[in-house]
Amino acid sequence: MANLKASKRYAKGLLDYAIQSKQDVLLYEEMQEVAQIVKESRELQNFLRTPIVDNKKKKQVLREILSSKSELAKKFAELLVSHQRADLLGGAAYEYVKLYDERNDIVEVTITTAEEIGDATRFKLLSKVQTLAPNKKLKVKSIINPEIIGGFIVKVGDQQIDNSLKSKLHYLKQEFSENYYKPKF
Repeated sequence: MANLKASKRYAKGLLDYAIQSKQDVLLYEEMQEVAQIVKESRELQNFLRTPIVDNKKKKQVLREILSSKSELAKKFAELLVSHQRADLLGGAAYEYVKLYDERNDIVEVTITTAEEIGDATRFKLLSKVQTLAPNKKLKVKSIINPEIIGGFIVKVGDQQIDNSLKSKLHYLKQEFSENYYKPKF
C-alpha cells in the first residue's frame, strides 16, 4: 500500500514536470514501455529491490536499459535510485500512464476473442463499446485466447461484458446440474 502511494506521488510529480516541459506525450509512450519491461523481467525487479547492489551500479544498469529513452526518463530513474526507491520504477511508470490517461480522457478497452477478428467486426464492436465510454478516447488492446471457444469478452475500464461461448456453456452446465426432480414417495 505504501509503495502504491509513493508510486502515485512520483508519477504525479513526473507528469506535472513533463506537462510543463511539453514532454508529456513522449514520456507517455516511454513509460508504457518501461512499465512493460519491468513487469516482464523478474530479474530486473529483484535487482532494483535488492539493497546489496549499490546505487552507482543501479544507475549504470538503468542508463543502459533506458539508453533509447529521453533524458527525462533517464533522470527520473536516477532520481528514484538516489532516493532509495528504485523498486518503484515499474509502479511509477504504470501510475504515470494511468494519470495521463485520466487527464486526457483515455479509457483502456481489452477485447478478448478466440481468434483474430476482421476489421469490420472490430469496427462494429468498438462503435458499441464507445457508447459505454462516451466522449472518451479508446486505447484498444486485443487478446487472442482460444479457451473462450467463441464470442468475445470486452473490458472497458472496470466494466466487463462476457459474451463468450465458454461462459455460456458454463452457465448451461450449472443449470443442468441443478436437480429439479423431487420424488413423490
